[in-house]
Amino acid sequence: MQTIDTIVESYGWQGVALTFIALVLFGIQFYYYGIAYRHIYRYRMNRRFKQRSQQPPVSVIVALYGENREFVEERLPRLFEQDYPDYEVVVVYVGADCEFYENLRLMSGSYANLSTTQIKADSRFPISVKMALNLGIKLAHNDSLLFTTPDAMPRDNEWITYMACGFERAQVVLAYSSLTRGGNRLADYLTRMVEFHQAEDWIVGAIDNRPYCSARTNFGFTRKVYDKARGFNHLNMNIGHNDLFIESVTRKRRAAVVMSPHTIVDETRWGGMRWWWKRMRYYGSSYSLYPRAARNFSEWENGSRLLFFAVVVTAMVCLPHELKIVAALLLLLRYAVVLYTTRKVSQRLGERGILSLYWIYDIFGVWIHYALRLSLLRKNPDVWR
Repeated sequence: MQTIDTIVESYGWQGVALTFIALVLFGIQFYYYGIAYRHIYRYRMNRRFKQRSQQPPVSVIVALYGENREFVEERLPRLFEQDYPDYEVVVVYVGADCEFYENLRLMSGSYANLSTTQIKADSRFPISVKMALNLGIKLAHNDSLLFTTPDAMPRDNEWITYMACGFERAQVVLAYSSLTRGGNRLADYLTRMVEFHQAEDWIVGAIDNRPYCSARTNFGFTRKVYDKARGFNHLNMNIGHNDLFIESVTRKRRAAVVMSPHTIVDETRWGGMRWWWKRMRYYGSSYSLYPRAARNFSEWENGSRLLFFAVVVTAMVCLPHELKIVAALLLLLRYAVVLYTTRKVSQRLGERGILSLYWIYDIFGVWIHYALRLSLLRKNPDVWR
């Protein structure tokens, strides 16, 4: 008691309280970056028991909306460069251009493992992605189903090979996706890092047997899972096939998280900050339906980071010299742990060029996170049917 009284007398109860709060917030941040996210780069899928003795035939399903000639002329041919012995590509074209669809269908002459079908677009009856994927699943010949989008492209010709390894061990397979870079380096970096950090959260959830999401351009499940669930859920929403459905079908089963530079899928960036913001608001509309534990995990990291910075800055401005040094040391130690973990995770996921500007994201990323959360309080009418 005498020691505590001496400390309080020397630094004041405000200084002691502020230092204690800083230590608590540092502990929370250390839990995330020193323990939780550490699971990502230490995760080894091959420790799990194999449910199959060999890699299965795979169907890659793509829902194509409109006359996306860049996909047909550039990305689709590259899908047939995959180094995998038994796979097919199923393209569901949602549109009314008969000439475009005929050209797409004629590509089957060049690629024997291409299957196509068409859903006539009608403005009176909008076709959701789930409806298009339903048709693609029915058309697919194989039981292991991979899903991507026309705007995305596997970075490696062994993408299917590595994803098929996931099907050997689980009936739901999740993997990481990255945004391509654009013209504005700072805006591109911040948006990539926001999505990278969100991916860290759902990957940790999947590793800890709490899957609730995956990249919408890079995931898969078996026909058995789909049939048992009787198709996609939340049919009143145009989104949710890569998160709400995944969460619902993995409550009683594990998902295989495939992490390798070979499994990266690059999603094309079609605009700047405004395009990205609109996209995040659209797909983020399902966030409120995530399990409370998943939402709490994300909010505690961002909230503790914001409070930690506020407390440390206050301490370095207002407290005595000795406590200023303690606050500065906590700040530096946290940043060292964050950088080390982020470097290891980015290497594991195959994400490149994110460390040099990380301090910018570390400061401003939390504000972008909360701005997005506030924007989601207003319903997006495009999401609901």
